[in-house]
Amino acid sequence: MRLLLALVVCLPLLATEALAQNTVDIAKADAAWRAWVKQNGVRQSTLVITLRGKTVHSAGINRSVGAAIGLGSLAKPITGVCITKLVQSGKLGFQTTLGQVFGAKLEKLGLNAAHNADITVAQLISQTSGLKPDRTQKGGVRRFYGSAKSGDEQVGKTALKARRSKSAVGKFFYNNENYQILGLVISEVTGQAAVRACARLTGIPSLKMSTYFGVVGAASGWRASSTDYMRFIQKNLTGRSAVGANLAGFPKGRRNGRSFYGVGGILFPKRSGRAYVEHHGHFRDGRGKVEAALFFVWPNGTAFFMSYDGQNDPKKITALYKAFKASTK
Repeated sequence: MRLLLALVVCLPLLATEALAQNTVDIAKADAAWRAWVKQNGVRQSTLVITLRGKTVHSAGINRSVGAAIGLGSLAKPITGVCITKLVQSGKLGFQTTLGQVFGAKLEKLGLNAAHNADITVAQLISQTSGLKPDRTQKGGVRRFYGSAKSGDEQVGKTALKARRSKSAVGKFFYNNENYQILGLVISEVTGQAAVRACARLTGIPSLKMSTYFGVVGAASGWRASSTDYMRFIQKNLTGRSAVGANLAGFPKGRRNGRSFYGVGGILFPKRSGRAYVEHHGHFRDGRGKVEAALFFVWPNGTAFFMSYDGQNDPKKITALYKAFKASTK
């Protein structure tokens, strides 16, 4: 049975648009969402739309926007912003190394100090640490599905015991392990479980462990309500927020000629330092259990967030983005 754990979809056509997304045809956007859900056999879904930083529409199909839903890889933007808040408060630096964070605890973590102690927070955020392969994507944690227990320490230890290729450092490689190690960093610095610390630091009161995919923790194993996630976007990812206004200025790894990965997700930087940002998370166990969500955000505060329980064909996801884009002016 084919196992697909997480997927990131990049939609560069949308990123070239100007920042003048000042109105949204709510009826058109809602109709496009409902049509897509029906066409693709999605059973449960939510949609929340923000215009200029304020929620203007929310709706659910067999699912409430106030119900906690699995976020898949949309946990990563929360983790990235959480780390950034710690940096801004002076408790951490982007160039802080794992050796500096954990000190004498490195041996307990099983860290391969000769190869991994110099990994920086910035490298983990930008997916340029050189850690590979991603064992969570290859069924390595499958036996732990069905539990809400965080696997950050377990996954982090396994990743950090391995020998890291120095030639891979600085090169983008999407790896859940990077963000689970960030979960360990957050716990070490705050003295709290990462999910609890990030709920406090990023303003998501409903943030909790996924009841099924907890093993992928700070990378893909958290849940929150659709309305709370949109509040997180409004507060942290739009150009109207302290973090969102400088997304392009924080550590980022080049994915290709036009896009980067960094705080908030996939970034298309603007000259102002702001960025158009998007992310798609899709986590499944190969037996029908799916947790998925996506968002895209313009710097001026226009944003779409959607949760759903199926469909990960990149072409069909792109079609949905284009439909949403067609509803904006």
